[in-house]
Amino acid sequence: MSSGDTSDATTGPQDASEEGGAEAVLAIGQSLTLGLGAAVLFLLLRLLAVSDWNWRTASEIMAVTDIDGVATIILGTLMADSAYTAALVVMALPIAVLHLVWPIDKNRSVADTVLVTAVLTASAISLIHTFTYWWLPVAAAVLAGVVVAARLMWRHGRRREVVVFLFRRTRLIAGVLLLVLAGVLTTPWVPEEAITTDSGMVHGYVLEAEPGFLTVLTEPDRKIEVLPIATVRSRQ
Repeated sequence: MSSGDTSDATTGPQDASEEGGAEAVLAIGQSLTLGLGAAVLFLLLRLLAVSDWNWRTASEIMAVTDIDGVATIILGTLMADSAYTAALVVMALPIAVLHLVWPIDKNRSVADTVLVTAVLTASAISLIHTFTYWWLPVAAAVLAGVVVAARLMWRHGRRREVVVFLFRRTRLIAGVLLLVLAGVLTTPWVPEEAITTDSGMVHGYVLEAEPGFLTVLTEPDRKIEVLPIATVRSRQ
């Protein structure tokens, strides 16, 4: 064996390892970028939806929303309208459960699917307990049956590709459904209040309560109004 062959044999595995590490870093960077982009899009859709798609009002809402309020916006969106959230759970939960118990890729990591399934299951239990949405598990079971039947019957062609896509893209499907919810749900992430002031009654959503004033998104005209605390008599 020549010295050149020995050098190639020595450096080959190292080069492959370095390339694999670079690809892993690139994949992580792409995932983080995609996640950040999806989060920004979600917040933008929520701001526009609750402001009746008025850019100025959305900008004013953003101005009083700090980083700590982002979690409130996300969780508040899921809890703002029970019917919308129940519909999301019906569509996403069967696919997540089937992906977990009947995966197409046997060696594929399911840690993320476990988390998604746990969140959807907890939401379903709470919705059924609170609002007696007994149609929710029935609808989810029907959809699961349809997906199972499709997987058993469609073993070739484009229909098979659709089934495989559903099973392999559980996170993507859940994310898209969440973005749709963000764009169509006009109810803000805080409860509506009736605020009695010296000048009359104000109905709306308190977005910020700072010493000295309240920032309110009024209902039904969806305008930002700042109320001095000294003029507020009661909040209900």
